[in-house]
Amino acid sequence: MTRQPLERPTESPFRIWDFVIVMALTFGAAAVGSVVALIVSPPDDLTTEALLGDPMLIGISLVFQLLGTFAGLAVVKAIRRASVEDFGLPITGADASGILWGLGFLVPLLGVGLLVETLDLEAPSGGAGAALGGMDNPWFAIGAILAIGVFGPLAEELTYRAVLQGSLRRRFAPMTAILITSLVFAPLHIQAGPGVTVFI
Repeated sequence: MTRQPLERPTESPFRIWDFVIVMALTFGAAAVGSVVALIVSPPDDLTTEALLGDPMLIGISLVFQLLGTFAGLAVVKAIRRASVEDFGLPITGADASGILWGLGFLVPLLGVGLLVETLDLEAPSGGAGAALGGMDNPWFAIGAILAIGVFGPLAEELTYRAVLQGSLRRRFAPMTAILITSLVFAPLHIQAGPGVTVFI
């Protein structure tokens, strides 16, 4: 059975500087959000672990970060006069197998989570998990879950896969572009220590 090619343009309009623009606005907005959170709800303890475990600080910073990412994507879209198709949208029936593969990979992750809980092992604390666990307001928790589980991944896909990988695809073979994108993406998700997690 021959596979039908995707009906999408192979030539991306994005350049590597577009990724830099998005990331600059993302980190800049996150920094502004952190300052706003410190003004609105100043913590008693200014240690790194206490700050990264503060749900209010994490929540406000995350919202600002996402707003910065989407603002950056809008700027890049305007500069390149890009269409939604250039970002790999809308999702079509041809994407169904990829979505199913992604959901399939969640099964072993859930298995590991169940194993950790069953064996009563101590899981790493801090970051998004600790922030969610410390939220008393259910509406705030639901908003955070949507931000972390829906809008965050969407922003990442558009930033890394569409903009960065698309720009690299102009110069490199697909596998090389995917590898470089992965090498940029992964370090921003590594836990640097107890209670320290970078969100992007």
